Amino acid sequence: MNTIDLEHMLLYGNPFPFESLFVHNIKLSEMVNFKYGYSYINSIMNIFSLSDAEVLPYLSICPEKSPVFYFIYNRVISDIQLSLENDDDEERISFYDASIEYLKLLFKTDIIFDEKYGFIVGNKVVLNENNFDEFKKIIKLQYCLNNVSENDFSDNPANEMARKLIEKRNKCREKINQMKKNSDNENQIGLSDLISIFSEEKSVSPRYIYDNYDLYQFNDQFGRLKIMDEYHVNIQVLLAGAKKEGVNYRHWITKQQKQKD
Repeated sequence: MNTIDLEHMLLYGNPFPFESLFVHNIKLSEMVNFKYGYSYINSIMNIFSLSDAEVLPYLSICPEKSPVFYFIYNRVISDIQLSLENDDDEERISFYDASIEYLKLLFKTDIIFDEKYGFIVGNKVVLNENNFDEFKKIIKLQYCLNNVSENDFSDNPANEMARKLIEKRNKCREKINQMKKNSDNENQIGLSDLISIFSEEKSVSPRYIYDNYDLYQFNDQFGRLKIMDEYHVNIQVLLAGAKKEGVNYRHWITKQQKQKD
């Protein structure tokens, strides 16, 4: 898939083909209404997008394929065993249950975990060590997840172009990363603040944004809003008499990756 086709798919919110099924985009409203809460789906999404290097210290052996899948597999198995031993613990959120609910949102079908095979998706596809890395690339693309490594798309030229496309969203992705790391800091701007700002600027209700945008689309549009705001501010500075050479002037009809902090 070339860069132009990929960009249109992401911006439009098209599902991505995976095996004989599709990985769907998740609206912001679905994240907020996730069975275990917005914060928990963020945690699950980050765990599913971990790099091999991040999980290897937690594995007793180094698997030949997809260490991240085995990390998730081990956590699920551990959680099932813990649930059997503590069936009266109703307060604890099960990683196993949350992972199943997350995958249901992505595939829009039933998910079953089988200790022998992995995650069985709609009785058609098995998500396991053989295809998990390809699945991980898709969710990183769709949901602007962190830790997109330089090697993620090195298998062929089309995927390398996809990697470059994601890099141009780096600014928005870093904002999301900061929000996750500083969620307890009351002075830190969170996603809800950004949605509020965007809804005020566009004169639409916050609910409209939650119902109609996924994370990729919102990051793209908020990034564009920031570019336009900087453009208009710089125009005012120039009109006030500042020398053009001293103003970082760039028209808002431009590629987002050309903008600098």
